[in-house]
Amino acid sequence: RDRVSTAGLIASLIEEKVSIEDIVTLLTFKEGQVSLVQAEIGQSSSAVGKAIVDLDLPSDCIIISVLRGEQMVFPKGSTTLEVGDRVLALTRTEFKTSLQERL
Repeated sequence: RDRVSTAGLIASLIEEKVSIEDIVTLLTFKEGQVSLVQAEIGQSSSAVGKAIVDLDLPSDCIIISVLRGEQMVFPKGSTTLEVGDRVLALTRTEFKTSLQERL
């Protein structure tokens, strides 16, 4: 009988050094149709220095917070993204890839 070790799984993910620019799904709602996701803005991101309003986000996607260091920013359209920002967004699951491409 196989068992899955949560600690082992987490350790192996860390060892694989999952790209910090990847989108991570934190929660899903509506039977998997809607996702709460997090993405970190990397140095090579095209979103660096851009205001949220200029990101051309999918219509069913909203950025709900930006974690900047120890500070939580409640974003507005004029909020400019910086390297290292951790963006929390609510999106239809089908638009996760599109969101990732813009961040």
